[in-house]
Amino acid sequence: MLTRSPQMPIKWDQCKDEFASDGALRDIQVIDATLSDSQRVLDFVRTSAAKSDYTIDGEAAALPSEASSIIASRSTATPLLLFRWGDIEIATHFFGEDDLEFDFRPENVSGQRELDQLLSFVSSVGRLLSKAVLVYHEGWEVSPFFIYDRHTDEITYSPRSI
Repeated sequence: MLTRSPQMPIKWDQCKDEFASDGALRDIQVIDATLSDSQRVLDFVRTSAAKSDYTIDGEAAALPSEASSIIASRSTATPLLLFRWGDIEIATHFFGEDDLEFDFRPENVSGQRELDQLLSFVSSVGRLLSKAVLVYHEGWEVSPFFIYDRHTDEITYSPRSI
């Protein structure tokens, strides 16, 4: 069963099994990301997230203004940007110039309110970059359960098939 948003909102009861605690994170991935996309998302998070914390190797640090410097630091350190989108804590690790990915704990999405917040983040990033965005179980990128389509400006839900 496919469900679309925003014309046909995705309901919690349809997808709540995707957020059952199983010890794994859920990933959000921007398709065909570029360094420019990482910069735009960094600027977006800086101005739109409720709260953000940046660490390098687990130690608090000042958030650089350039995504390129965060990505470059990965050769010797482990940068992490944690931010709140509504009630959901989302992390991004700046893996590389062409790898724009976020993760979150499924336990943070426990009802319609948090689901709407998650979908708001996914669609906001997709609109900002005019790119497809996938949400999937960690390690299951071949089987996303949410897909933001930039052409229709909708998020489609499809239960896992794997």
